[in-house]
Amino acid sequence: MIVFPDWWKGGFPDREKVCQYAVRPFTDLLDIYTIDPNSQQQVQVMNTDGSPRRPYLCSFLLDGYNGQLPVVRFYRGGGAADVGKLMDPASVQIGVIGATRDDAVQLLEYMRQILLAFPRSGGTVKCPDGSTVSVTEVGEIDGPEIVPELDPDNRLVVHTLAVTCRLPREVPDYGPFVTQIMAGA
Repeated sequence: MIVFPDWWKGGFPDREKVCQYAVRPFTDLLDIYTIDPNSQQQVQVMNTDGSPRRPYLCSFLLDGYNGQLPVVRFYRGGGAADVGKLMDPASVQIGVIGATRDDAVQLLEYMRQILLAFPRSGGTVKCPDGSTVSVTEVGEIDGPEIVPELDPDNRLVVHTLAVTCRLPREVPDYGPFVTQIMAGA
């Protein structure tokens, strides 16, 4: 664990987490089904604790991720803060791996439409700790793409968005702290 100085109040929000928090209420509405090999009937996929399986949201793939399908992976790419406007547009790649190509494409499109609509619906993302993040803009960089060379089963679909967040209001101007510390160095 890292302990920061008392004057540090954070910076721009982690866009991978912001996107996960934004889509979680919508992925929690989904039911996952499979075909029972014995009866050939459609059955709901359940977790070991008896709860219904939902898409697994993550920032990196865990070993054995095939047992968690569908998996939705969020990866922050580049982007440069506009300090004058207190905005940070970050590219976020969303990758979906489904049990089938169709599952992956459909789940990605579901989340794509939700994220693209987010700023028009208020843009406030609720975080598990009770705080909120303001998403001011979401735009496509690259639409959904299947890259067969990387995924011979064609079950990985990726999509890249620019997700712009405002610097949280509680974050101070760090200029005076930097000046003070540099003067003492």
